[in-house]
Amino acid sequence: HTTMKGPKRTYSSKRLNRMAASDDEASASSGSGEESSRSDQQATCPGGKSKICRAPLALTSLAVIVLNNVEAIVPLLFMHSYGWKKAFVAGIVLKFMFFEAVLNVCEALLRWRLCCSKRAAVKRERCWSRPMQLWVHSNRMAWDLVTSAFIFWTLVPLVLANSFNDWVAPGLNVHQLLIYRAAHLSPHQLDKKFGGNDASSDGSLSSSEEGAVSASLLRER
Repeated sequence: HTTMKGPKRTYSSKRLNRMAASDDEASASSGSGEESSRSDQQATCPGGKSKICRAPLALTSLAVIVLNNVEAIVPLLFMHSYGWKKAFVAGIVLKFMFFEAVLNVCEALLRWRLCCSKRAAVKRERCWSRPMQLWVHSNRMAWDLVTSAFIFWTLVPLVLANSFNDWVAPGLNVHQLLIYRAAHLSPHQLDKKFGGNDASSDGSLSSSEEGAVSASLLRER
């Protein structure tokens, strides 16, 4: 055993070796942190000191949409030129299905604990992890943009028509007139409302009676 200076502290040789190894790991981690900070400083924009030159993810997703469509359609145009329309459509479907499968595999790799581990080497992370993250995130954001744009532009005409209807005729809603159906009343409520003489034995009403009921309900509304 080795005795250190101070109030009665004894350390074995194994403990000293562990302490030395931990000090070496701490110095190595600090060195890697300094290298990463230096690389980030070198990647900064020339006009600013704190901002890093990176393309926004929205612009990258728009570029991904264009490139995916070009890559899927242009190689199959010769089929359409020969009149093979079914083969052209089948090729596009096959390309997008294979693309979705590869995208799911890449997402699974990114969720793998060894890919994004804190102890992973910086060179390995920059080699294939970061480009894969950019590709996956840009593709997912591209699909989100396409879905949101489709929902927005399909609902805008209906919202404008409804707003115009409320502005022209505040008390009359065309949408409610199109989807109007008679209120669903129970047979007991119909008996109380119309005296119970017009209802059949099973509690149902004939077509003429249903028309009269719906007309009366419409007048009340």
